[in-house]
Amino acid sequence: MSKKKNTYFDKPEFKNILAKYEGMVQNHTSIYFDAEDLVDIADYYISINNEERAEKAIDYSLILHPTDTDSLIYKIRSLSYKGKKHDASQLMKLIEDPNEREVLFLKAELLLEENQYVEAEKIYMELAESENESLEILMDIAFCYIDTNHLEYAEVWIEKIRSKGYNLDNSKKFRNLWCDFCLAFGFYEMGAEAFLKSLEEDPYSITHWNGLSQCYLSQMNLEKANEAIEFSLAIDEKNQESLEIKAFCLMMENNFEEAIAIYKDLLKTSVPSNKKYIYEKIGLSYTQCNKFEDALVYYQKWLKEYPQMTNYEKSEIYSHIASCYCNMKRPAEGLQYIDAVLDIDPFNSTAIIQKAVLHIQQGEEDTSKQLFDKALSFCPEDERDMMLYSIACSCFFTKKYTQAIEWCKVIMHEYPIPNKKVIILTACSYIELNDKKNAYPYVIQALQLCKIDFDKDNQSIEMIESYIDRIKEEFKKLNTEDYF
Repeated sequence: MSKKKNTYFDKPEFKNILAKYEGMVQNHTSIYFDAEDLVDIADYYISINNEERAEKAIDYSLILHPTDTDSLIYKIRSLSYKGKKHDASQLMKLIEDPNEREVLFLKAELLLEENQYVEAEKIYMELAESENESLEILMDIAFCYIDTNHLEYAEVWIEKIRSKGYNLDNSKKFRNLWCDFCLAFGFYEMGAEAFLKSLEEDPYSITHWNGLSQCYLSQMNLEKANEAIEFSLAIDEKNQESLEIKAFCLMMENNFEEAIAIYKDLLKTSVPSNKKYIYEKIGLSYTQCNKFEDALVYYQKWLKEYPQMTNYEKSEIYSHIASCYCNMKRPAEGLQYIDAVLDIDPFNSTAIIQKAVLHIQQGEEDTSKQLFDKALSFCPEDERDMMLYSIACSCFFTKKYTQAIEWCKVIMHEYPIPNKKVIILTACSYIELNDKKNAYPYVIQALQLCKIDFDKDNQSIEMIESYIDRIKEEFKKLNTEDYF
């Protein structure tokens, strides 16, 4: 890839080249371009999340310049990412200088994909030594480990940079690296501190405002997340990443209608590779509004427009569609999609629970009980409490309140420490059964765990009436947070 900064894309020189290229594509003609220009065009398309156009620019470059190293590297990375290892290895043979810097980086990345860490690290060590362990080479290597999600090795190379005296206070480059590191590996509190420090120096950086907002979102600090994203949108009200973050903030606040409006506007300008994310979020928002027919429309668009999706993506969308059919009381159609998920991953405990719920809707409770037991048998021991809670919720949402209580009691027996979600679910189940006597102790406990003020002197069962709506609201809130 080209190392030019994004600021280059705003310069008239690049804009003229891009306009010339896009005119050629639109008019179905052929024009000569330097390989470097076509790689820059591909980089530009990647920067706006348009992988399809980036691929076409590189393919055109290889038609004009079949042995250009940068174009070959770009194509090899793409093929490897798609799992086409043989095609990638064949293209590697066309590279004229196998010891060129970027080629060595590529070799190391391919080794990491094959989990050959020692061999990859050897290449990086040799690269660092050849460039006298300059800040640039150390950062490039650290970025590679961040991009490939290798925390342990990323930390090692960041420490190498620190050992040379670079830190958050004296190096903007290191600070930017640290921001990326914290976002990639979930160190959101430290990431927020680094983004704030960067914004003191560059208060008009949309990238840093967006990054800061993501850190706050991940810490469930919606107030600060919104504040950060409003600064970003004040700089550029049409910035797509900022608008996506804003819409997600609205979803987290249960303001689904406004979130849908933003996502629909984004669809008008969104590049193809990003549309599936937006389709999913619109579908989820409609689901939370109980507009399941509308949700299905967007899930089906996602399915239709991306026929070559990965098995993981297929599982996600099939599960969403099955959930819609479940909520629409159309279990036969839902079962078709959940069976498709289980064809991909027969040990998917969540999908097995979904299938159990669909069988409950068909009146096949014995089958559903067998499926619940099957899901638990596949569940790792450290996730058993969450799986039991999921089963209890499934029974609640299918109005099997007695079964929901039974599963909650299993959780309370196996995990004696009071669990707010389980206590509230038990209280809600008894309330739905109009069993105030048994609901009473769980309502009291739920109020205490949620730190909700209540009349402690009123020990009558009738006091439950005053808090039913609040308890139900807490239950809905907890399950919405889990959902996202």
